[in-house]
Amino acid sequence: MRTTWLPMRRIAGLVALLLTLSACGTTPDCGRRDGDGAVATDRAAALAVVQGLFDAMATRDVAKAAAITVPEGVFVVTSSVDGARRQRVTGLAAFLDQLGSGTSRLDERFTQPPTVLVDGDVAVVVGPYEFRIDGALSHTGVDVLTLIRTDDGWKLTGGVYSHVSAKPAPAGQ
Repeated sequence: MRTTWLPMRRIAGLVALLLTLSACGTTPDCGRRDGDGAVATDRAAALAVVQGLFDAMATRDVAKAAAITVPEGVFVVTSSVDGARRQRVTGLAAFLDQLGSGTSRLDERFTQPPTVLVDGDVAVVVGPYEFRIDGALSHTGVDVLTLIRTDDGWKLTGGVYSHVSAKPAPAGQ
């Protein structure tokens, strides 16, 4: 399993680009305008791939997750530990290894409808999420997931997400 911590400036450009692209998702007509409903269909298809990843994580179905991802892709997580910003990069191959080796129940879901931007063969899905392990809230954050259209359909190339640890309930509650 290969996981790498990177300085913020190395991923700042990627994050800025993804956030700029995702801002377009607030515009109803943003994306490819071919007049035949393909943009709406593509948005639904891209979102279905993301939901497919969440479903594969819940069942720890490595084959399903591998079928909808690009092996060379990466996930970048950003968090704050004791006030220090940290970023961790995990390749999708390592992510699949982790998925297959674990036994806890995973449940990731959007807490609000995500924004989906499609422009030709590129899609970005952005939304706030929560992540539960064995039913208990582990963390929340914002997912910025990127996809490309291949000859086999939409594939997840990776993404950037924030990780905000859940606060434990006060004693006695």
